[in-house]
Amino acid sequence: MTFHSEPKLLVKLDNAYMRLLRVVFGKVRWVAAIALSLLAVGAVLFTQLGSDFLPTFDEGSYIIDYLTPPGTSLTETDFLAHQLEEIIGKTPEVTNWTRRTGAENGLFATQPNKGDIIVVLKPPGQRLRQVFDIIEAQRQDISKKLPQVDIDFHQILQDELNDLSGAASPVEVRIFGEEPGILRKLGEQVQAHIDHIPGLVDLVSSGGVILPQLDMGVDSTQAGQLGLTASDVAQQVQDGLFGRVATEIRQGDKLVDVRVHLLDSVRRDPQQLDQIPIVGTNGTTLPLSAVAKIKPTIGEEAILRENQQRYISFNGGVEKRDLGSVVQDINKKLAGFKLPQGYILSVGGLIASQQQSFSQLLMVMGLGVLLVYLVLVIQFRDLLQPLVIFTTIPLALLGVVLSLWVTQTPLNVSSFMGIILLVGLVVKNGIILLEYTNRLRLEGNSVESALLEAGRVRLRPILMTTLCTILGLLPLALGLGAGAELQKPLAIAVIGGLSLSTIFTLIFVPVVFRIVSRFQR
Repeated sequence: MTFHSEPKLLVKLDNAYMRLLRVVFGKVRWVAAIALSLLAVGAVLFTQLGSDFLPTFDEGSYIIDYLTPPGTSLTETDFLAHQLEEIIGKTPEVTNWTRRTGAENGLFATQPNKGDIIVVLKPPGQRLRQVFDIIEAQRQDISKKLPQVDIDFHQILQDELNDLSGAASPVEVRIFGEEPGILRKLGEQVQAHIDHIPGLVDLVSSGGVILPQLDMGVDSTQAGQLGLTASDVAQQVQDGLFGRVATEIRQGDKLVDVRVHLLDSVRRDPQQLDQIPIVGTNGTTLPLSAVAKIKPTIGEEAILRENQQRYISFNGGVEKRDLGSVVQDINKKLAGFKLPQGYILSVGGLIASQQQSFSQLLMVMGLGVLLVYLVLVIQFRDLLQPLVIFTTIPLALLGVVLSLWVTQTPLNVSSFMGIILLVGLVVKNGIILLEYTNRLRLEGNSVESALLEAGRVRLRPILMTTLCTILGLLPLALGLGAGAELQKPLAIAVIGGLSLSTIFTLIFVPVVFRIVSRFQR
């Protein structure tokens, strides 16, 4: 039978680790000082982290929502949309696109100055630029050639996720109040404050948009002489402009309505509206100017309310920057903004969903730590030994913060899930070390000798399990594979936290266990 000796490198590693343990056993205060210093560094780096709701990734397609000035006809909007298509067609990465004007979801008519364009790009391997760079280039080109058109870029899946979260846009600033004129004035001031914040793009106003209108005031006395009410006059004007179903004709097996209205030359000419014929009950016909006055005025595109309170809002997107930093800059810009009495300003959007998700995940993490602690109490039959293992969790969070900070990855739902997963992985290493230590103590070894022997025996299993986990997560951390960008923050958080927590488990856990054992005696 042949016995193979251990490799010299592994033997040297075991001996070096045991010498390190003997040193730290005699430098407990230094170990405590280093631990506190590391926690302080982690707290400082945490304040430098950005925050987001979900990871951003390249979907390979996006939507351009466009809005022409209020009152723009469908024909003029179609003309401007053709110019948008020309800009899109000049982008080499674009394969095809579809456009809708004056329609929503292909079924319902909307205002004639609205529409969207769905753009599909080449596969990632066939283009040099990411979707974010392509969007930015098109945004700048459109703003130069078509400054009168408001545009909003968003990727399809991310837009759907925003809708499911209850926030139509990543950033939304709302001003509540009752007087429309004051709301519009405040809205202009707010927009001027936040319009040039880095990372805030496609800022569009919702509500409070002025539309040109014609106001018809019916003279009830004059209408009464014709035997008509104001409602009767308005109905005749509506029939003349929009048509009235006079009869039906059969086409195949269907009946088709025949709608009768005035000539287009009259309907589309504001100067001839006062000549619309109004027929009285006695058969007398008079022009509309005889019974009503038409004057141009202005109105609002839409009236928005929440909890019965009127508001206008500004919706925008976030690009090349994290959501938390952009919202923080908005709050700083609007911190000294003074509002009249009875008016309220609020900043919302995805940031509200993000904060709610973080609070819920924090509760899940706390519940997970509690359940793990109860399992360890049953395993070790002791209340203090599980707490020894838990001392490495705050230090493991330093690894998470450091890895996110180095890779410029914002703290989001995915990375937060990595932190929750990290709790179980950190505890696993502590269990491997202390379980063998307790076994050696039952055999009569002292605390220090048991820790040294357990460290020598369990060093390699701890390092190998950690290394296997890190190598398994490495493709995700590098963003390799389809959909890997969604899980990339999770992998980065776990790799960073597990790497440092393994070192802390091998050094701090034996020191704390030695102190706790003395205290128990």
